[in-house]
Amino acid sequence: MNVSESTLRSLYATEPKAIAAYLDGNGWEKRGDYKGLASIWSLTTSAREFTILLPHSSDLTGYENRLYEILLILEKVENRPGSEIVESLRSSSQVAREMQREIVSIRLQSHYEEKQHEIPAKHLADILKHTQEVFDAIGQVEAGRASPYGQIQREITERTKLSVVNTFKGSFGLRLSNVPPSSEQLNWLEEPLFTRSAKKFLKLLNTSDLNKRQELVDLLFALQQRATSRYRKLLLSLIEAGKNFSVEWASTEPENCGSALLPFESLADLVDLIEEIDTELPEEYEVIGTLISVAVESGQFTLKEIGEQNRYSGRISEDLLARSQEEFEFKLPRKYYARIREVNSVSPATGERKTEYTLLDLRPYP
Repeated sequence: MNVSESTLRSLYATEPKAIAAYLDGNGWEKRGDYKGLASIWSLTTSAREFTILLPHSSDLTGYENRLYEILLILEKVENRPGSEIVESLRSSSQVAREMQREIVSIRLQSHYEEKQHEIPAKHLADILKHTQEVFDAIGQVEAGRASPYGQIQREITERTKLSVVNTFKGSFGLRLSNVPPSSEQLNWLEEPLFTRSAKKFLKLLNTSDLNKRQELVDLLFALQQRATSRYRKLLLSLIEAGKNFSVEWASTEPENCGSALLPFESLADLVDLIEEIDTELPEEYEVIGTLISVAVESGQFTLKEIGEQNRYSGRISEDLLARSQEEFEFKLPRKYYARIREVNSVSPATGERKTEYTLLDLRPYP
């Protein structure tokens, strides 16, 4: 094995619990304990059985030599460079300290295939999109500017923006980071908006337990309609992907950290609970788009959002249909301010997601 000095430094700085989490997420089984000094891990492949002895503490004599041996074994098992493995081994707190930024690590583990290290691009895009939308909506509440519809203010989304830093195995993992705030955005008298949003996001995940029903109800009411609606979409995207959702948050400030796990088998019940308590209402928002088609007889429409790939097809409200006969006529193709109501549902039997759109209002776009 030929690794650089910087890679070895990162390896030796890796905490035992981070290595244990990596082994557990990549098919290794913990077999026991060795004299209270190390844990024993094993993995059986088609070729042979591998065993790793992982020290409990970095203070033990020979810790660095033992980590080097572990890296040699992982190189053989995974057939990839040691530098890539070390990058996957590093804990979120280690990465946060090195980058001087806040880190949100997400692990997406397949509910159906334990050792699956891939994910369809569509599922990954949906999960990341809805995770960002939840962060944005929570940020809007934390900033004291919550609203159920319309675009979230850019000065908020710029401060809650997540950027992908890297990926790692176990089963499929991504590290996301905040964008460092500009000097104009800094307020030394309060915590950064991203930090407050991350705290509330972790609290939401950890409260998403049927045994904490009232606590979850109270939190969803506090987060209000938009955040609740977008959280439900995140749950639906995880159901569609068939993934367990594990999150670890780390910061340069030791007190700002946390982790959460949403098991796949709990997701459908959580969606049902949100519907049952009637916390989520249909979401309404305004977009600027080109009206592509209208069928007045059947009350159907299709509109494409300007500058985005979003396309909305669905029902025209009775009120708007009546107004079109008296006040204006639909013109195609034409740009409009369009107010849309969105309702999401999921089939308990199949887990399939369904989104219905209703066109509520149209105003000509200049």
